Amino acid sequence: CEGFVRRYVHEFQGGVCALEWKPFAGTVFAVGCRTGICIWGGGGTKGQRPLMSFLPSPSGPINRIEWSPCGLKLASACQGEDGFVVWDVSSETPTRILRAGRTSLLRWSPSGKYLVQGTTSNTMRIWETETWTCEKWSCSGPVKEACWDAAGESFLLSYDNCSYLELFSLPANQYPPFIGADTAKTPVDFGPYSVEGIDATTTVGGAIEHFAWDPLNRRLAIALSPSPDSGVQHIALLSTKMPGFTLVPIGYLSGTLQQGRVLDLRFRPCQQTNALLSISWSSGAIQFYPLVWTR
Repeated sequence: CEGFVRRYVHEFQGGVCALEWKPFAGTVFAVGCRTGICIWGGGGTKGQRPLMSFLPSPSGPINRIEWSPCGLKLASACQGEDGFVVWDVSSETPTRILRAGRTSLLRWSPSGKYLVQGTTSNTMRIWETETWTCEKWSCSGPVKEACWDAAGESFLLSYDNCSYLELFSLPANQYPPFIGADTAKTPVDFGPYSVEGIDATTTVGGAIEHFAWDPLNRRLAIALSPSPDSGVQHIALLSTKMPGFTLVPIGYLSGTLQQGRVLDLRFRPCQQTNALLSISWSSGAIQFYPLVWTR
């Protein structure tokens, strides 16, 4: 069939900082920019004209946006500003959450009942989304990445320039506004160590730059800082089992100097069997790895 390229341009859409697709909504996506959030819909076919609604920023450029799992709410944060905003998208009504620190990351739980907020300081907050109360935790550094488990009862955190993952869990059979989060077990360290190769010994491990957890919580992919020996970046693959967060190493995927650094790791969402991992490299290359298990 004949292809086409659709350009989404508007005078309000300057200084784009973030983009997120709306869950289960086909061609609807949100763009964080200098003056607010542009929400585009339509335009999926050649004869269809896209429509845009605009949510104005309360203070500055929008550099963090995150849809709730149901797609009815949108959390956003402004660069260098305190707290964050939760939008009711249909009514375009904002709820401002203040005195919460400068936001580096926002992640909804699969149920939408909780929201993890990482900050640029050494703190993290877990919010329940009924009354917007929170628990505050001190961390080893600014939160770099977070992933929830499929049940919405636990989540993994990594920190800037740190080599370990930390698992937090919520009490079973408890519901908002109760939170009661706690660290579930000793952090898992991926610090440097030597691996014997065919031709030479290579150092792998170090600070965690990116990680992703597949929707079935069976595979974990972790992009580690480049090897000091070769400059090549390695991605650790591990088998995981929940509850209990049992980890079994599988092996490594290795990049090349030509591919550069890993920019992003993603598993295909809504996968019902096995897993499909995508890796985006700074060279512009995108790789896909199907991960198959038999039991």
